[in-house]
Amino acid sequence: LTLKIKTETYTDIAIPNAEVNIYWTVKHKSIENKIETSKYNKLRSMRHISSTQSQEDEVIGLSLIKNNYNENQIEKLETEKGQLKAFTDSHGLAILPINLKNYLQSPINEQDQINIRIEWKDPTGSILQQQIDRVASRSNWLLAMRTNLAQSLPGFNFSVFIDIRDYTFKSQYDIPIKIELYDWTNPKILKIENNKLIGLENLEKINDNECETVSNGAKNALCNFKLPSIGNFILIAQSYDANGIILATVIPIGKNKKQWEEDPLIKFNDITITTDKLQYDISIDQIAKLSFFNPLVNARALISIGNKFGIEKFQQNIKQGNQMIEIPINTKICQGGCSVSMIIISGKNLNTNIL
Repeated sequence: LTLKIKTETYTDIAIPNAEVNIYWTVKHKSIENKIETSKYNKLRSMRHISSTQSQEDEVIGLSLIKNNYNENQIEKLETEKGQLKAFTDSHGLAILPINLKNYLQSPINEQDQINIRIEWKDPTGSILQQQIDRVASRSNWLLAMRTNLAQSLPGFNFSVFIDIRDYTFKSQYDIPIKIELYDWTNPKILKIENNKLIGLENLEKINDNECETVSNGAKNALCNFKLPSIGNFILIAQSYDANGIILATVIPIGKNKKQWEEDPLIKFNDITITTDKLQYDISIDQIAKLSFFNPLVNARALISIGNKFGIEKFQQNIKQGNQMIEIPINTKICQGGCSVSMIIISGKNLNTNIL
């Protein structure tokens, strides 16, 4: 692992000769004879800026899922820890290669968990921390997946975004990917052995919910899926890196009746909008097509388009479900670029029941 550490103020002024403490933890996987029931484990994760949202979304990639062990074995993590120290140079920068093999009593194996915590006491006396979590893998690439909705409703399409990145977080394009939807009512163990994802044969595949595509840096949705009913399901994506090593990631999706009752539709406080193009030529008049999911009944969209030189506003009635609205791009209004904002409103619907 190579750490690039920079110490600076909030106004980007470098702090030279800063002492930085680095705490590392490696959790080795082993097996014990016990019985355990636990929820799925997040074993690989990355932060990803959505191409259609300004906030950060967590994209989960799992190389192993552990849920409802029905065997007399569980996974146990044996921990090794250590501490290192680094000093930044005159520019407030320190580049520190760490070879953990030099400090470990046991070798690192695939799916071992690695945690790096960096601490620095700044000139004000405050302790600043940065933490990095990684899972040991034979591949330098990471397959990450996300959907366009916080909650996917039965019977309505939802979009899937895929990104494959190397160890420098550079996106890899045109890599074949296969995405499938499986029933997750009775979770099973999934694991990678002999360069193959093992355990799919124990799951029920949802028919007509399969997509074969290629990576595009998660710039646009690659596939659309639809949950057949309420219940627990799982999206599974598979690919291979440049050396033929398997990449796999999963996302648990959907909720059963009890989960819907405990956590109803309260998270649709924003709209995820996708466009038919990555960019538009504002030198000519044209139509932009905006796609989004509307969770409300008998709703109305309030739309504005323009910039500081002028704004056009209009309204449109919209139905519940997946929608597509056409927005005229006027060369006069959009001179120098413009933005679109949308608000969806609806009266109270007492008779609406998604179950």
